[in-house]
Amino acid sequence: MGLRLVRSQSAQRAAEELVYGVATLGAVEAVTLGLYQRKPNTLRFVALARGNKTEVGSWPAQHVSNFPAQWQEALCAREPYWCADLRRMALPEEVSNFVRDDPSRSFHAQPLSIGKELVGLLVLASPQPGGVSREARRVAARVAVAAGPAVHYFARQL
Repeated sequence: MGLRLVRSQSAQRAAEELVYGVATLGAVEAVTLGLYQRKPNTLRFVALARGNKTEVGSWPAQHVSNFPAQWQEALCAREPYWCADLRRMALPEEVSNFVRDDPSRSFHAQPLSIGKELVGLLVLASPQPGGVSREARRVAARVAVAAGPAVHYFARQL
């Protein structure tokens, strides 16, 4: 998958390869790709794989400052973070509104970086509490090594 990602003919195709590959290899319900924008401190989600379909688009940007403190700290440190059951968390209103519109109950967020620069985020999600397996998290961590530089390369086109 990493080679196909790096050799993709377009940014859109690279994003589709990334989310679909992680969803397939990790056997997870949904995978999204968010691009990090440092100046406004936002994540703008640009690709989604759900089931055997992919979608590339642009969803509303999410301000990282609205995330729970432990999620913000993990992003700042470029460390993965997860939640076993979103409905059992006390979330800020902005995040709660976003979660309410999504069928996901649990997720794993894998930062994508190039060097020390955060460039994006892969989010693996499941409609079941605790539904993102340890193996899926391992897949995301392995893919993130090649995905960070590829996302950085294609980010402006996305």
